[in-house]
Amino acid sequence: MTLTQQQKDEMWGDKPYSQVRLITETRIWGDAVSRVFITVEIDLNPLTFNLIKKHRVLFKDDEEVQQLLDQAEDCGEKEGFVTCAFLEEYTGEVVLARAAKRAKECEDMLIGLHEFVMAKLDIPPVVKSPLQVKSSSRKLSQKQIIKQRVLIEHDLLDMLELVEGGHTLQEIKDMIYNEEETDDMTDILAIFDDGGRKIDLGDAIELVTNAWNYFPHKALNGLAPVELR
Repeated sequence: MTLTQQQKDEMWGDKPYSQVRLITETRIWGDAVSRVFITVEIDLNPLTFNLIKKHRVLFKDDEEVQQLLDQAEDCGEKEGFVTCAFLEEYTGEVVLARAAKRAKECEDMLIGLHEFVMAKLDIPPVVKSPLQVKSSSRKLSQKQIIKQRVLIEHDLLDMLELVEGGHTLQEIKDMIYNEEETDDMTDILAIFDDGGRKIDLGDAIELVTNAWNYFPHKALNGLAPVELR
């Protein structure tokens, strides 16, 4: 099927394009910071939204998709359909962990919606680099996982150089391996929480989430979460 220019314009390219944004929102009152909020926002291209809405009955058991269709605001062709999927005042690293988890859930949902649209319009799948961090549920090869771990390790080393405390890469890997519950991720995020002086909170959340997903866990018999997909 040949796509029309109108279809390409409405899905923001020759393949559907949308985004999940993890935002640090700092509110200034007078000459000081009053409050900080962490938000997760979805920007969905118009073609995908309208096609999913047209076939809404197929998603009747998917509560997240139904909420997206009901709550997203139409901001025009350029901005698409926008909705806030998470909003919470920053009171500590546990909020960042919840936001990161919610962002990942939104990513997985959008990938599923895009796959539906691409199947309907006979659009070939995206050819992804094996080094790319993948959000989809497709199983990765062991070679891809190992390569991604190397990239994550390099990024962690770079970020560790920006913080004080003498923390090491091995320490982070041990914390992940010996974790007992998801909230343990907040202890790792705390290492990189320098109040935003040198490290962006969003970057830290993304990197720690990737490390959590790609590094082995004792509770998973030495496997990483991505190896269970």
